[in-house]
Amino acid sequence: MSERGKVARSKKIARTYKERRSKFWPELTDSDFWSKDNKGFVCVPRSMPILMLIMDHFSPNKPVSKTYFSLWARCFDEMIVRADNQVVLATEAGFSGERKVTTWKSRIQKLEDLGFIKSKEAFDGDLIVLLNPFTWQWVNLPLVRSKLWTNVIMLFVFLSLIMPCFIYKDKSWVQEIIPILSVQVVTVLLCHIGYLIGSFSPATMVAYVSVVGVGLVLFDRKMIYCALVPATIALLFCNFLSMYGVLQYAPIFKLEVLNQAQMHPFWVGSMFFFLLPILIACLLLFESLLKQWRIRETAIQVLSLLDPLTNVMNRRSISNHLERLHQQPNQLYSIVLLDLDHFKNINDRFGHEAGDSVIKSIAATIQRVVHDSGMAFRYGGEEFLVLLANTDEQAANRLATDIYNGVRELSLRFGVSEIGHVDVSIGVASYPQHAQSDNLLRAADVALYRAKELGRSRIVSFGMLEAS
Repeated sequence: MSERGKVARSKKIARTYKERRSKFWPELTDSDFWSKDNKGFVCVPRSMPILMLIMDHFSPNKPVSKTYFSLWARCFDEMIVRADNQVVLATEAGFSGERKVTTWKSRIQKLEDLGFIKSKEAFDGDLIVLLNPFTWQWVNLPLVRSKLWTNVIMLFVFLSLIMPCFIYKDKSWVQEIIPILSVQVVTVLLCHIGYLIGSFSPATMVAYVSVVGVGLVLFDRKMIYCALVPATIALLFCNFLSMYGVLQYAPIFKLEVLNQAQMHPFWVGSMFFFLLPILIACLLLFESLLKQWRIRETAIQVLSLLDPLTNVMNRRSISNHLERLHQQPNQLYSIVLLDLDHFKNINDRFGHEAGDSVIKSIAATIQRVVHDSGMAFRYGGEEFLVLLANTDEQAANRLATDIYNGVRELSLRFGVSEIGHVDVSIGVASYPQHAQSDNLLRAADVALYRAKELGRSRIVSFGMLEAS
């Protein structure tokens, strides 16, 4: 038979069964029937093993799951079986001997009594239709409704923690306390839901790994592990208590239907020996990958704040350090801004490579003089900035003098060329004597400009300008 002929035959059979379904069961709607609806491709549903366990639970002395599955395997898309040869059907269901048909009929009657199938007599043999199993009957709906309200309340609690982040975003207590409380709320909610659906269920495991993974990316790892360890202990403790009958395992499902008392020991054992090691391995692998990612991110961030020529911090990082100093109470700090005199002549006479060599030598000298007392930055082409914490104008002038003398003592060479000595002009400004934080750079620049006006190669403090 050709492919087109097979399709036409399948459509004819489906149409016939649909007509029979409408004729013999007019009181049932489409939702009452369990339709494969898969274009002829047959696969076993994921829920089938659970359904078969439930069927056998309701008929412990006469298990009916094999009989039901043999019917399901014979069904077309309309889920109707024509029982014209009961001997074959009984054999397919696993029965043998002289009473196999009688046994098969009793199992069919039991399935019908349980509400999984319906049967009708027809002119060409009995018709059996498979009904859509109403899974909500195996769920503790009152508990589901009550826990939905619990989850709604927890959601509002979580939202109430988010609101201060927008209203008081600049407060230190918001930045320190709110993330910890948010993580704890999510952890409690996870433990609560994990207990309801089964602490070792696949859904719990997926949620557990997802929350931990997202948490490690967004928050500090100490915060996450402080919540992770108690949550893990709580879930394991609930699981073992339910295993020994102290607590019901997965109370959201009806125990008498799912027969968890028999299923649970094997379930726990399989999870411990198979899924739990996989879970631990995934977490360790994720932690390793996250560590490598953070190392690379830190390295990239550090490189973005460094000047590639001199290896001192660049101009981009100055504002961050100034803001950090300004946030500290009763803070005192100074800025030393210096510029190489006649640097263009060096580039013109000896070349830009020689100019780069001079800049690197000056940067090394500044770093050596400053050492632990401050931080050096490359402010521009031939300009450098030194930020001095806990330093007043007098101390800043002394350090500026040391930098000035250190630079003048350099005898620079490039290859066989003798560059000689270089001079610098320096401007000094201090906070809060000379300017506010946002104007301190401007004050240092004004002092530097004044040093240039006075003939270069000198140190000028903004305090001198105010006094004059």
